[in-house]
Amino acid sequence: MPRRSFLARATLVMLVALTMTVSMCISSGLGKGDTAPDFTVTDVDGIEHSLEDFEDRVL
Repeated sequence: MPRRSFLARATLVMLVALTMTVSMCISSGLGKGDTAPDFTVTDVDGIEHSLEDFEDRVL
């Protein structure tokens, strides 16, 4: 019986995670051809890169 309970809970957790992932993808707000908002990230060497650095290039 404990195994059945574990499988039921694991299935429920997976369904909730899948539902949340799909809902976030659907509500991202950007459509095909829309301009992405500018953002900045730091790489492992500590160098900052922004989306603006890649302007007019296909990524």
